Amino acid sequence: MNSRDARRLDAAGQPIPGLQIDCIEVVELVTDYLEDAIDQATRDEIEAHLALCGPCQIYLDQMRTTIDVLGHVPVETLTDQAKADLVAAFRDFRAPDTTSG
Repeated sequence: MNSRDARRLDAAGQPIPGLQIDCIEVVELVTDYLEDAIDQATRDEIEAHLALCGPCQIYLDQMRTTIDVLGHVPVETLTDQAKADLVAAFRDFRAPDTTSG
C-alpha cells in the first residue's frame, strides 16, 4: 500500500467515505451521476466526496446550470458540420493515466 492509499483509510484501516474517489473520477462520472446511471455505491461515494470537496461541488452546480440553460439538443438537429466538429473534438481524447502515482 502506498502513502496515497493509506490516506484513504481511517485509523482502523476502514475506507473513508469521499476519499475513495478522486476529483478527476467525479468529473468523468458527473454525467452518469446526473442521469442516475450509476450504481448506489458509486453514487454514495460521489456524494460523500462532494460533501468534502468544494471545487467538485462547484463543478456539479455548473453542470446542472448548463443542463438547465441548454436543455437537450437532439442529435438529428445538428448540422453535419456540427457533428463533424464534435467528433473531431473528442477523437483524440484520452482518459488520464491513473496507474502511476
